[in-house]
Amino acid sequence: MRAALCRALNALFCHAPLRWLLPAPASWDRLDPLAFLERRLEQGTAFLGELGSPEDLAGACVLDAGCGMGDRTVATVLDGAARAIGIDTDPEKLRWARRLARHRDVPAEFLLGSIGSLPCRADAFDLVLLLDVIEHLDDPLGALTEVRRVLRPGGRILITFPPYNSPWGAHLTEHIRLPWAHLLCPEAILVDLWRNIHLRKVARGEVRTGARRARCIMEAESITDLWSLNRMTIQRFLALLSKASLEVASIRLHTPAALAAPFTHFPAIREYVVTRVSATVVSPC
Repeated sequence: MRAALCRALNALFCHAPLRWLLPAPASWDRLDPLAFLERRLEQGTAFLGELGSPEDLAGACVLDAGCGMGDRTVATVLDGAARAIGIDTDPEKLRWARRLARHRDVPAEFLLGSIGSLPCRADAFDLVLLLDVIEHLDDPLGALTEVRRVLRPGGRILITFPPYNSPWGAHLTEHIRLPWAHLLCPEAILVDLWRNIHLRKVARGEVRTGARRARCIMEAESITDLWSLNRMTIQRFLALLSKASLEVASIRLHTPAALAAPFTHFPAIREYVVTRVSATVVSPC
């Protein structure tokens, strides 16, 4: 009964007029993979535009830590960065990142590595991007400390993440659009629902899944298993920055509707209404 209710509610939020609440991610194009990467790049460019002006990137040396398919790494160079390096733990994603860079004739460099042990010298970067990454790390404090090491004096770190208790904080939105689904529905039911929808779309060629990711999906027993989540909250994030000797220069708490904005001033409530945190972080002199 509960499984049927979860499926019905999710189906409701996957269709108009409720679909406008959450834009659909770029979908895999089996006939034109580069078209998929171009759509990812457009999203990456728009995403960076929300974080600052192009002048902020002019001539900068940028590290994209946890770069994924490299769309935002490439976007920084297109927006004026002098040099950009993307680092990720997934070799398959890095292959696609390099392909996108070649397609756009962008001299971005992509390295296999861990944020907890960056293959970079100290004081090397003007800007470090941690975009939708920190909520996936087993040791976020260690990662922040390592990022601080490679940051030049006066440099900045841009960090974004969706708080876990937010409407879509469980990272299920590729297939499950129901807000707060991870708080409203039994976890085992959600995992099975997400996996079944995903496998159907893979069979139809609508999404692409690498071998490592496929194993993770099939073996997942919890929501955190599906996306390696550490259940990051706003309160925990701010505490981690303090422990890493980093300071918040600016922070934006995004909400899905203007009516929810006043609730961001209440710590106990904002964890549930803020859909994205965007923070500019600096190392104090």
